[in-house]
Amino acid sequence: MVLTPNYMSRSADLKINNFPEQSTNCDVVKVIVDYMTAESMKILCVQQCANKIARVTFQDKLACEIIQLRGELDMGGVKVAVVPSPSSSPKLG
Repeated sequence: MVLTPNYMSRSADLKINNFPEQSTNCDVVKVIVDYMTAESMKILCVQQCANKIARVTFQDKLACEIIQLRGELDMGGVKVAVVPSPSSSPKLG
């Protein structure tokens, strides 16, 4: 049996709809990476998802939890909401 790390427990979804229309995906990722670097948080990847969501996977689970607790981030004057990811949604039944 091979155990794989649970990346979803280290991932935070960011609502990136407040970035200017002319911003490219690369522009948005650079802002996210620069913000996390300034916060001394190491990230493994940034994924583009549907509905203007960027999924950020952190190296450390604690960094992810800190971002999720903040609820909203100010990335260079752009307000970015932290939205509940599917792994943190309550399960019914």
